[in-house]
Amino acid sequence: MDDEDNGIGVGVFFSNSKAVTADHNLTVDQALGTKIVVKIPELQEQLTLSVLARHSEMDYAILQSNTNHAYLPVYVDPPKRLLGADLVLARYRIGIEEYAPIFSRRLGFTKADTITLSNHNTHLFFCCTTFAGHSGAALILKDGCLVGIHQDAVNALREQLQHAKLVKDRLTEAEKSIDAIVNGGVAQGCCALLSSVFTA
Repeated sequence: MDDEDNGIGVGVFFSNSKAVTADHNLTVDQALGTKIVVKIPELQEQLTLSVLARHSEMDYAILQSNTNHAYLPVYVDPPKRLLGADLVLARYRIGIEEYAPIFSRRLGFTKADTITLSNHNTHLFFCCTTFAGHSGAALILKDGCLVGIHQDAVNALREQLQHAKLVKDRLTEAEKSIDAIVNGGVAQGCCALLSSVFTA
C-alpha cells in the first residue's frame, strides 16, 4: 500500500522471515536496507520489512522480517512437472475497488492454467484473470506449495521488452527467452517468475 492506502502490489512469505514481491512494486528510493511498511488487509496486520535484495532484471525483491511469520513451502520438483498441473493464483483483490467494492482487499483464489515454460526454466506462462496491483501474487499448487510469483500480463511484457530493446539495444538471456514466447504465438496470459530463481 502507498501513503494514501492504495494497493501497489502483493508479496508472499516463502520462509518464516523472508518474503518476495515483484521488484517493480518498489520505488527507486527503496534501496537495500530500507524499511517498508506492508499491510495484510484481511488480518488488519501491518508489518515493517527491510529490503534485503533487489533484482531488477529478473523483477523480484526479497524482503526481510524481524519476526517469524506464516509462509508457503517452496516447490522443489523440476519445473517441467508444472506443465499441466492444477495451479491457483492467490492474491489480495486490490485495484478493483470501483468495480467490486464488496470483494476489495480480500484474499482471492483463481484457477490458473499453465501455457509453457521459458527456455531457461525461470518463468512460467499461465492463463488467469489478473488486475493491476496483482504483481507479486503467489502462484501455488493446490497442495499449497509456492510455484512462483505473478509478474505481468503478456501484453505489458511485450511493451516492456520493446522498450528495453530501444533503450538498452539488447536483451538479457532471460528477456530473450520471454521475448520469444510473447512474440511467438502467446496472444494472452500472464508470466510468473519461478520460485527456484528467488530461492537459489
